[in-house]
Amino acid sequence: MRLKRLCSIAAAAALPLATAGCDLPGLSHASPAASTGRSAAAGAAVSTSANPDAGLLTGTQLKAALVTTGIPSGYAAVAASAVDSGSSYVSPSPPSTTAPKCANLIASGWVNLAGYQSASFAQSDYVNSGKSEEFLQEIDAFQGSTAQSVMANLAKLGTSCPTFKDANTKNSTVKVSVTTAGSPGAGSVTITLTDPSWASSATLIAVRVGSNVISVLNSATGTSSAYANTLASAITANVGKLG
Repeated sequence: MRLKRLCSIAAAAALPLATAGCDLPGLSHASPAASTGRSAAAGAAVSTSANPDAGLLTGTQLKAALVTTGIPSGYAAVAASAVDSGSSYVSPSPPSTTAPKCANLIASGWVNLAGYQSASFAQSDYVNSGKSEEFLQEIDAFQGSTAQSVMANLAKLGTSCPTFKDANTKNSTVKVSVTTAGSPGAGSVTITLTDPSWASSATLIAVRVGSNVISVLNSATGTSSAYANTLASAITANVGKLG
């Protein structure tokens, strides 16, 4: 079974740092096979009008668009966090109507705060040798026009989640700042998290490319914004090549 990893930030005073191998109940993907029983190949036999997954990239394809070269010196992949939905699609649950759990902004899978489940996904996680810095990358493919709704809801997080408490730093207050732009891709949302208890800020960026939403998180000291933008742009270019 392939489950999307959603892991809370664990490191405290030095920097926010997500830990691999943990799932947050209610937010992870269900098993693609259990959800639909339909592979991408089987879905291709169904007419476009009857198949909401028609034209969507599979998890296997999305995995190929994740950045695996040019990784900053000293970073290594976290094997347990490299997961994808394979060649099958998930049958998404209805959109969530509950308020977002703001503390999950410092977690992998933070794109789920938009309230929508994707039909396929791929993600991975890298940490530096001292386990004090980290970057996460994920791509989700959504049915219909859901990707636009995801981006709109992420842009609202500055209002719905202006601050939240970080339990890992004794309930210190994290400030949330959100900006939007028309690029890269079909538009982006950048979220900056700052906390006096952290040595640096964390930068989260979401980019839409067609039906796909790319999401990254970086917590590198002093350079979180720079590398988050580099990573998001590189993945955007990779997804564009997939068509």
